[in-house]
This record gives sequence, C-alpha cells and structure tokens, in this order.
Amino acid sequence: MFVRRGSLYLGAFLAAAGGVTLLASAGVLDPVRVTDALAYWPVAVIAIGAALVLRRTSAAVPAGIVAAVTPGLMLGAMFVAVPDLGTPCTDVANATTPITREGTFGSVARVDLELSCGELDVRTAPGTSWSLEASNGADRQADVTSSSDRLSVSTATQRMRFGWHPGADDWTVVLPTGTTLDLDTTINAGRGRLDLSGARLATLGVDVNAGDVQLDLADATVKRLDVSVNAGAATIQLPAAGGFTGDLEANAGALHVCVPETLGLRVAGTASLGSIDVNGLTRSGDAWVTPGYLTAQSRADLTVSASVGSVDINDEGVCK
Repeated sequence: MFVRRGSLYLGAFLAAAGGVTLLASAGVLDPVRVTDALAYWPVAVIAIGAALVLRRTSAAVPAGIVAAVTPGLMLGAMFVAVPDLGTPCTDVANATTPITREGTFGSVARVDLELSCGELDVRTAPGTSWSLEASNGADRQADVTSSSDRLSVSTATQRMRFGWHPGADDWTVVLPTGTTLDLDTTINAGRGRLDLSGARLATLGVDVNAGDVQLDLADATVKRLDVSVNAGAATIQLPAAGGFTGDLEANAGALHVCVPETLGLRVAGTASLGSIDVNGLTRSGDAWVTPGYLTAQSRADLTVSASVGSVDINDEGVCK
C-alpha cells in the first residue's frame, strides 16, 4: 500500500498536538509539568534537523514521524500553557504607573528589547533622542541600561516557572530616525507593534516566541533583516527602498510578508513539513522573483524557511 509521506507526517503532527491537549484537559497530564516541558523546545528543532539528514536513508520515514510528533507535542503543550500564561500576558490594563527613561544617541547605536509577557509599541521620532515608558501589572520594573550608544530593556529578572513572571509588561519605546541603529527585538508570549517609519537600520533582528508581531518597515531603510517566528505569528511590511538581505524563519508559526510594488524581490526558500506561498512571484532558477526584478531600481534578497509552519509572500504591496 502506498502512503503519502506528507499526509503521514501531518497526521502524526496533529495527533501529537491534539493528544497532549486532550490528555491535559482530561486530567491525565499535569498542566504544570506540561508547561514546564516547553523549556525543552530545542528538541523539536533537533528532531527536524535529524529528519533532514536522514531523508534519503532507510530511516527516513521513522525519522520524519519523530520530526512531526516532537513539534506537535510542543504545540500541544503551548495550547495547555496558554490559559495559564495568556491572561496575565494580555492584561496590560492593570499595569502600574509607568517609569520613564530618556536619552540621546550619537550617530550610531545598538538597541536590545526583550519583552516576556505583555505588549510592546515601538515608534520613531526625528532627531537622535530616545524615550521609554514602561509599566508592569505586578509592579515590577523593567531592567533598563543605557549609554550614548546603547539601550537595553528587558523584562524584570524575577521569574516563575518556565521563565515567566506574573503581571504583564506594557512598553512604549520611541527611537530616533537621526541615528543609524542595530535593533534586536525579542517578544515572548506577547504582542508587538513596531512602526519604524523613517528609521535607519543597519541590522534588524526580530524573534517571536508564542507571540504576535506587526512590523512596518515601509518607510524605513535596512541593510540586514532577520526574523524568526516560533509558535507565533508575524506580519512584515518590507521597505520600499532595496539594497537589503535577510533570513526569515517560521517554526510552527505563521509569517506573512508584504512586498511594495516598487521593490524587486528575490526569494530562495526551503520547507520542512511546512509551506511557502509566493503570490505573484515567478520561478527563476532555484528562487522566485517579482516581475521586473532585474530592472528594478530597488532590489532585495531573502532566504525563507518553514518548519511545520507557513510563510506567505504577497507582492501586492498591501498586507491583507
């Protein structure tokens, strides 16, 4: 009997995710222990990597099943953890009186933002000055360090199990357009809105873990873009100005990319138990390109990967 491997792997993935959720709901599994097991999420990445190595051997099918089951278990654990983590992580209405910080950068600076549980709003303003307004539902102040060329903001170090602390953070960060920035943002179990209009970015890194992020780069310039979505979702409006490269990853998550009409884009991608949809792009060798890519004044090159996730690239210039 012939069995389609894709259907087999998808079935194993869904059975694992549903099984963990059902057993936890029925009381067979302890939700606390299931949540704590999420700390071992790298095992899922290792399993997928092993399956890729063994894909042309006699062990391809069992390795593929393991690679499907492991992230399925992690996803099921996330469903179990959401009721425990979700309420405090979205309850920013009860945040305490915010602390405020401000400063001025020089011509170049590095900014690191790491939020675990809550909401992050990043905006821009002319000049070289930055500002931060941060509050927390459990009256815990964010850890902030700054200098003339560095700003680092992270969730308070007091943590509970699985690295989370009670109370949601609510941050508003204003970054200058007159300074060239290296910006690194991590959002864990939270929501983020990054409107970087006018920003000058040498590098931009965004990591989304069990969260949701909207990233607007339409009026920004960037040289290097790296985005990783793990068990979460992200929407990216790419810059209209080209000349940048990037790596985009969706691991058990969803990534939607919106391409301005004036941008020539080349995309090379790989999918492992996932999907990459390129709407309006055409195949060119081992990649996809937008119409008129070779003659476009602004061009960009992206490498995209989807592991038990989905990437949707839209060339219409307006994210749906």
